[in-house]
This record gives sequence, structure tokens and C-alpha cells, in this order.
Amino acid sequence: SFTNFSNHQEIAASLGFTTKPQSFNNIKIYSNDNFALTLDPDHHQLSYSFLDSQLATKSGTFNSPTELFSKTTSLITQLNIFPTSFSFQLTNTDYRQLEDAYLIPTTINQANVAQLSIIPTVNNIPIYLQEQPGITAVYNRQNALIKLDIYIPINTISEPVETNLISFDLIKTLPPSSFFPVSITPDSPEQAWTGVPPLDQITPQQVAFSYLLDPKNNLLQPIFTLTDPSKTSNSYIYATLAYP
Repeated sequence: SFTNFSNHQEIAASLGFTTKPQSFNNIKIYSNDNFALTLDPDHHQLSYSFLDSQLATKSGTFNSPTELFSKTTSLITQLNIFPTSFSFQLTNTDYRQLEDAYLIPTTINQANVAQLSIIPTVNNIPIYLQEQPGITAVYNRQNALIKLDIYIPINTISEPVETNLISFDLIKTLPPSSFFPVSITPDSPEQAWTGVPPLDQITPQQVAFSYLLDPKNNLLQPIFTLTDPSKTSNSYIYATLAYP
């Protein structure tokens, strides 16, 4: 089942809010001078974001992605919206510049913020949402968290029994139409239109067993993910169903 944010007061306190929320239907909104927190159980989404743009333009030096990832997972654990059996995996770190209220990709030297893309895992198996990370965390140059988005936090879910999986040899013969994107963070605007890499040239190291979360049916769909070695990071991932 999905988290219904029944512990919304504890979540808000963990993020520094001390006042009572506003309520709209089932949505709870907390705010203070600098931040707002929206908890939407119907759409299974937590959104924490800065209100003052100056928070995104502080000077300083970014901590390493590993350090920021560790800081993020500690907070996520404290929020208590995922099963204790879950772990988390950092899938990508990119650097962005604030322009007209938008965070635009840029180099680390020009960046105002570091953005981490994170997915949950169960028994070391990644859980993907189609075409968006499960968790996005944004830190400024003082290494303060200024934005956190968590999509479809899971409370309880059953793992499927893994039987009759397709083989690597079969994957190499599938048509490109059998694949769909699960994680797209291009290294350049041109790469946003790049398709599935040549399947006859893939290696076993590019293929991994994973899960795709089906939010409508609250199911974990077994998939094989495929990374593209021509990209500079594993942030461009396609998948195909793991069963014949």
C-alpha cells in the first residue's frame, strides 16, 4: 500500500515546521518564511521546496555526492514513509543554475545547486518509476537541503516470485519497440531524443534485473534495465519486461 502521510505532523517537524497545516481535501500544506511542504496522499507525493530564491544562490563548496546522498537517506529514514526493509540508491547527480525560478543544468563551477536522483531498492533490487526518479533532493552550495520531492512512497508491497525470466540472448533479439524509458536524465539536450542503443552490441554488464512500480495496481513489475555505455552516466536507462 502507499503511504497516506498519517504521520504528517512528524514529517513536518523533521523538516523544521512548527505551525499547524492548512488542509485542502486530503492535502496538508505547511509553510514558514523560507519553505513550503505539501503532502498529497491521493497523488502519493511529498513536495518540500524553498520559497526564497536567495536560498538557492548561496556561496560555498558542494560536499561530494556520496556525502549528500548519505545526508538525504538519513532524512528519508527519519520521515518514516518507506518500509524499514528498503534501502536507497543514488542514480545520478547533476548541477544546476537558478534562472527565472527554474533550475537549469550547467557545470559544477557555474551551478547554484546540486540535484540528486535517488530510487528505493528492496533486497538490492532497484525500484523504478517510469521516466521519473522516485526521489529528488536539491542542495545549495552551503550543503543545505532546499528542495525534496518524493513520488509514490511505498508503505508495504509484496515482491513477485521470479520465475521464467527471459534470457540475455533473447533480450539482444528483441525489437526496440519492446523497450520503454524508465530513467531519462540526458547529458545534453540532444540526448533527450536518443533511442535504445544497438541491442546486438550490448553486454551483460549493461543489463540488470529491476522492478517497475505499477502505482495503479500497487505491484512491482519485474523488468530488465538497459544502460547505454555511450552516455557519460547511467542516467539514461531503458527497460523491457522480464517475462516472455
